Amino acid sequence: MIIVLVVLLTLGALGVATITWFRQRFLRDALRDVLRRLYLAQARLNELESTVQKDMQALRGMVQRPSGGIALEPSMKIAQAIALDPRMRDVLAQFHLGGCSSCAIDEEDTLEQAAVSHGIDLGRLMAALTALSHGQEPPLQETRHSDLLQLTES
Repeated sequence: MIIVLVVLLTLGALGVATITWFRQRFLRDALRDVLRRLYLAQARLNELESTVQKDMQALRGMVQRPSGGIALEPSMKIAQAIALDPRMRDVLAQFHLGGCSSCAIDEEDTLEQAAVSHGIDLGRLMAALTALSHGQEPPLQETRHSDLLQLTES
């Protein structure tokens, strides 16, 4: 009689262990699915946040243009100018201020500091940035390269 009772208890324990194993496996798979969906949602949220930030920068520029453009001063930091209108970065690159490793700039420098340290005419730089801020096409600058390497067409 004791043997039958031990066998029944063993079979019961084996049944509970099997059910627990299947339940654990189901929960593990469900957790993986939730984590995958969470990862995808986080990636989408990051994309949306980036889009919103770009749209906000563009909107700031549009709001300031009808009121006479962005008030640019030589004492303005480069980072501030770029924050007001991201297209400022392109104009600065035309003057070889940023855009490549040999033209690197510190965005915490002022426009004046960057112009002086790179030997650029501050008046021409400010005129190009102001034209952009007023919705005009800034004048194209002729490219200026260092004397280390000169490529000429034959």
